[in-house]
Amino acid sequence: MRGSRVHGYGRVSGGHRKSGQRGGKGKAGKRDHHWIRTIQAGEIKKRGFTRHSANRRIQSINVGDLDRSASNWVDKDLATQDNSDRIAVDLNNLGLQKLLGSGQISTPMVIQVDTATARAVEKVKAAGGEVILRESSLSQ
Repeated sequence: MRGSRVHGYGRVSGGHRKSGQRGGKGKAGKRDHHWIRTIQAGEIKKRGFTRHSANRRIQSINVGDLDRSASNWVDKDLATQDNSDRIAVDLNNLGLQKLLGSGQISTPMVIQVDTATARAVEKVKAAGGEVILRESSLSQ
């Protein structure tokens, strides 16, 4: 290559000189154009882990909403009504785990549920019904 002035190293990058020819100085390009060298050297390590939340959302219903929805559930065969006009409903079959005490209840009901507040149980009993609590895997 004598006499060619650049000896086959081109004209723009400064020939066989400087860091542009070798892709940067030092640890330049570890995540880009020198990625294979990084992997081979084993320099990328996983650190720690991500702990995902174990929170499960508890589906709940208020006593007042239950009173309004009960007649519709009887029509759709999601709840049953006996001879004494008491409505029996299993809230777990409806995807509900907790009974809350907000609102008023006038219909006597037999309610099966995982958990219920003391106020909700008190209101259902005052209306002539009862609450049957199940043991649940959910914590309160």
